[in-house]
Amino acid sequence: QKMRAAAVQLNSTADTEANLRTADRLVREAASRGAALVALPEKWTVLGTPEELASGAEPLEGRFIGWARELAAELGIDLVAGSMVEHVSGRTKRANTSVHVGPDGEIKAVYRKLHMFDVQIDGVTYAESRHEEPGDEVVVSELAGGIRLGMSICYDVRFPELYRAHVAAGAEGI
Repeated sequence: QKMRAAAVQLNSTADTEANLRTADRLVREAASRGAALVALPEKWTVLGTPEELASGAEPLEGRFIGWARELAAELGIDLVAGSMVEHVSGRTKRANTSVHVGPDGEIKAVYRKLHMFDVQIDGVTYAESRHEEPGDEVVVSELAGGIRLGMSICYDVRFPELYRAHVAAGAEGI
């Protein structure tokens, strides 16, 4: 079974409105070129300092996923809203969350990044876990064409057991 997919690239900044406008333009362009599945990058909604990430965090009911739901329905596409900085009710830390929206505008799956990027490189420490809490489940969603999609975000790629779990759950694509 064939499906045209598009991976959108954009330079996210702390300007969430500009990020949203750019994402809108690029998703529309991908769909106009025949993409039935469009994926946005990690933290497409906001990227910057910890303070800017905190200020750009939103719940799933916010404008980013609202926009994704409306646009996916308008264009009749599967849209993987890359990942966003999610404010999760009842949690002190944020989540790095990817949302699959179907062509009907409904949320098909929500995946919260499992593996935090906590490393030290050349004496510089990167610790996502300072501000973000990992998810707790492997997520496989189903695209409109029936293809099962394993969801992951960035640093997850370093952990092959996640992809083994996707395959065990029936994933045909990642």
